Amino acid sequence: MKNKAMTIVALVAVLIIWGLIAYRLFFQGEGPQVTWQMPDVEMSADTYEPMKEYQLIGDYRDPFLGKRRRPSSSTTTSTPVSKPKPQNIILEPEVPWPQVEYRGVNNAQGGDPLIFLRINGVDQLGFMNEPLQGITPIEVYRDSIILEFNEERKTFIR
Repeated sequence: MKNKAMTIVALVAVLIIWGLIAYRLFFQGEGPQVTWQMPDVEMSADTYEPMKEYQLIGDYRDPFLGKRRRPSSSTTTSTPVSKPKPQNIILEPEVPWPQVEYRGVNNAQGGDPLIFLRINGVDQLGFMNEPLQGITPIEVYRDSIILEFNEERKTFIR
């Protein structure tokens, strides 16, 4: 009985609070509207001041070690650095992957699995780690195969 009374008291309190919020939002008019206008400001060339330039000092006390920092030899002397001339790099043209379709595998007892592939529309039979038109089977599963071509590996799904 005590819990039921507490629930009713809490419900009444929530309704009163939400009622006050709704009353303020809908029935009390909006408060006075405050509008203000930005004053016009004119900038002239006389009021512009250029930024000051600062120079960093490299000889200072290290706040953690308590020692003075010694400037390195590279900061005291500067030598002009010549830019290396660009070399002509000859890139080998990238050979695109042939069109490959994984057809399946026949697992012989005690031997290497026989792999069925269609490469560029031609059916091929091969074994693991033996290249077929430059494509080497790396791993074979019932539903997928991992092939390598020009040191790039791809997975094909049946």
